[in-house]
Amino acid sequence: MVIKTKHLLMTTLLLAVLILAGIGIWYYLRPTDEKLIRERFGKLTELVSKTGKEGALPAAGKAKAAAALFSEKSTFSVDGLDWMAGPFNRSALSGNIFRSRAMFNTVRLALDDLELEIDPEKGTAKVFLTASLTGTLKDGKTVREVRELESSLSKTEEGWLFESFKVREIIKK
Repeated sequence: MVIKTKHLLMTTLLLAVLILAGIGIWYYLRPTDEKLIRERFGKLTELVSKTGKEGALPAAGKAKAAAALFSEKSTFSVDGLDWMAGPFNRSALSGNIFRSRAMFNTVRLALDDLELEIDPEKGTAKVFLTASLTGTLKDGKTVREVRELESSLSKTEEGWLFESFKVREIIKK
């Protein structure tokens, strides 16, 4: 069987087009820093939220996973809550998350209106956002708190990690 030059040329051209299309699709769909940061905030809301009773082991696992989203020295700035000032290492942060979630029967954290300022050369980002915490405490009282926050993140080998959270404004109704 003889392979004609025409068929060889068409096969080579088709292969080149497929390779270029694959590279283009990969380039178009690759995760951008903005997408990775937004996913990080989504993961935080998922891990902090609680829909009902949960055992101590799952709660501790969620607290540890949430703390892993933060750098080893994370800071928090909330007027009137000096105990929330940092820096916190991941272990202390995990304990605070565990205790905070344990105060609630249900809790939902929503992080909305994210405005990102990414500095790719420094590997840092500032995010301005609105945080809403709603839930039912163990004593039956309901809580709804809304805050405007400023968050700083840094890019590491582990991905984008939260460095700090600062309350910018307390929204009152």
